[in-house]
Amino acid sequence: MLTVVDAMERESRRMLAGSNLEPEFWRRVVEFLEHFLDRLHHEKEESVLFPELHRLGLTEHIDSVMALSAEHADGRRMMRTILEALARRDANRLSHASIGFCRRERQHIAREEDQLLPACLKALASEHAARLGQAFEAHRETVDPAILARCRGIARHISTVEVFETFAV
Repeated sequence: MLTVVDAMERESRRMLAGSNLEPEFWRRVVEFLEHFLDRLHHEKEESVLFPELHRLGLTEHIDSVMALSAEHADGRRMMRTILEALARRDANRLSHASIGFCRRERQHIAREEDQLLPACLKALASEHAARLGQAFEAHRETVDPAILARCRGIARHISTVEVFETFAV
């Protein structure tokens, strides 16, 4: 995820410096964000992790879960702004919306990694951790492997090529 966020921010700053909007780059970014970030990652948290924490009564994590859920909703609103700016070919609005999204996404990832994940690992007894792992695996089995492979390819490609090159993923 951070690979794509870094590429988004680099391209946004290039556009703010006067470079042209590259629709194919942004189409790939949006595809990655819609499929990987929202439908795979956030969906797994919202349909598996958060309900399991609630079911286990780990109420000390409710504030983190609520904050993360609110950030998911905020990210979806920001994505709509990015899509609108892209549809209008408004490089300035797209750049600012993207940079804001990148900042929020980095904070979100930090909250997950620094607060929720360590607290969950500490709080979950081994049988609960195993159950959660099984639920994650069951969720993974619902994911089309071709979509996951495509998202990984997009992330690799976006991070390794200049924007003006032809996308081959």
